[in-house]
Amino acid sequence: MTKTMLGMMFAMAVASGVVACVGDDADSGRSEPNGPPPAPAATNPDAPPSEPASPVTNDPPKTPDVPKPACNVDKPFGAPKALSSLHSEYYDVFPRLTGDELTIVFARESAYGQKPGRDIYIAKRASTSVPFDPPVPVEGVNSDAHESDPSISNDGLTLYFTSTRLTGDHDLFVAKRTSTNDAFDTPEPVAELNSSPGNDRVPMVVRNGEEIWFSSNRANGQGSGDLYRALRVGNTWGPAENIVELNSPANDLAVAVSTDALTVYFSSTRPGSKGEDIWMAKRSSVDAAFGAPTNVSELNTDGFDGPGWLSPDGCRLYFHSSASTADYDLYVAEKPAE
Repeated sequence: MTKTMLGMMFAMAVASGVVACVGDDADSGRSEPNGPPPAPAATNPDAPPSEPASPVTNDPPKTPDVPKPACNVDKPFGAPKALSSLHSEYYDVFPRLTGDELTIVFARESAYGQKPGRDIYIAKRASTSVPFDPPVPVEGVNSDAHESDPSISNDGLTLYFTSTRLTGDHDLFVAKRTSTNDAFDTPEPVAELNSSPGNDRVPMVVRNGEEIWFSSNRANGQGSGDLYRALRVGNTWGPAENIVELNSPANDLAVAVSTDALTVYFSSTRPGSKGEDIWMAKRSSVDAAFGAPTNVSELNTDGFDGPGWLSPDGCRLYFHSSASTADYDLYVAEKPAE
């Protein structure tokens, strides 16, 4: 075969795509430098799978929340547990919490009936399974007068409390802030609810801010202190109404109302009490009257016992008691699991 014929055959092969360039993948057109890929490394089929590398972080470890079991709300509370990290040599009373149970406010009285009197304190914790951090006075709220009976909203941005700074009597006040990292703004009196003369005390906002409950010794009550409630009307509160079915000729004071407002715990010195006892009443709907109150005997002592706050699931009641010491201390009691 002549060189001329060989050249003609090569040209025809190139034109028909039969001849591939050296080093190309004829199937895909991808280049494979340095020849075919190396064989995969041998593996041990019995070896455990490797763990992915953990990211490097400088954040402190977080304490995981321990899930709380469901409880039977119709059963009695278990034995109270002391909130020991909050205790002091003074009076610690009226505990109220945010909805996540990670922030607590309460009143501390360092010298009963004397200056500096009561101030409002706040404490936080990282998880419901660990103690609260040491409490500190609430910035922007306390004065040279007597501040007590705090109630903090679920989001921690609104604080209701009582103060004697205006008239010497206990009046209702409210303070707000835009962030839980900020101090509260200057407190303002809740003028539409305060009575004069008289003591209006232990406020608690319920039903997502639609109602406020409190105690008062204002005129025309049934006893030395009665429970009242008022409904939200726009940006103010409507007239305070006496909760007749809960009150008695004795002193009815602090309330802890359930999230659905169908169960209420309150303190009273009515007949059947050992001293100042915790009582409870229920109703079938928010438009119905409460049934007859019953004594929460498993929590009451010969001293002074008062409810502060009920957890959203109705399982835990935070309260104060003078049972074990001459002073008041803070406790929590939980209902047993199903």
